[in-house]
Amino acid sequence: MKQKIFSAALAAALLLGSLSGCAGGLVNNVNDGTVNTNLEQTQFNIMGGISALSSGYENNEVLAALQESAGIQIAWETMSDSLAEQVNIRITGGQLPDAFMGVGFSNYDLARYGDDGTFLDLTPYLTPDIMPNLCAILEEHPEIRAAITQEDGKIYGLPSGEQMTTGHRRGYGRRLFHLLRPPVQHD
Repeated sequence: MKQKIFSAALAAALLLGSLSGCAGGLVNNVNDGTVNTNLEQTQFNIMGGISALSSGYENNEVLAALQESAGIQIAWETMSDSLAEQVNIRITGGQLPDAFMGVGFSNYDLARYGDDGTFLDLTPYLTPDIMPNLCAILEEHPEIRAAITQEDGKIYGLPSGEQMTTGHRRGYGRRLFHLLRPPVQHD
């Protein structure tokens, strides 16, 4: 049950962009390399970027269904302008959301904020029991795991779902296009 809740919450965020877990927002702050087994927290705050043309995440039916099935609620704090500035203000002021999404942290930022305990080490959650789909992708594409792993061997942020499946989607698109293309008639 606890694995389904965390997997569904993380899947919702992965659908939308990169994710960095913040240690300060946990009800039971566990940042020692172990899985947080505390299931009391069911409301999460996620801060991130969004296109100015987007209608937002609050009324997204897929995300609503994921939240309902996981028994959680996500409060989205999104913005299209001044995102980097607002993120820096929140980190500097210690007013951390439960996660950042789609912010585009550099490897330097992830390492720095991971090293000082601002960001949570996500490595213990990257197991086939907790995150089977992501683990399968990382096993198929070790270059992705290498890209998201910091020098200390920990993972503080995850790539977006789009980044993880780009190669698959392009390959599938070509095959699908080939299958659907009408036969060429030569006169």
